[in-house]
Amino acid sequence: MARATPEFAEGRIDIPAGWRTDTAIGRFRDFWFKVLVYGAATAAVALVVAAILGGLAFIVFALTVD
Repeated sequence: MARATPEFAEGRIDIPAGWRTDTAIGRFRDFWFKVLVYGAATAAVALVVAAILGGLAFIVFALTVD
């Protein structure tokens, strides 16, 4: 990192536009990456909540059936 910092500051290292958030394509890719990650996290949480509620519903059903 200590060697890369001066090279980057002097412009000798080329960072692809898609990796930088100060370019239109970089912001576009960053936005859709966040949408994908937050969407997957939301789906995972929903799945866990549904499993817990389903388990509780089964327990209540099992306790009320003779």
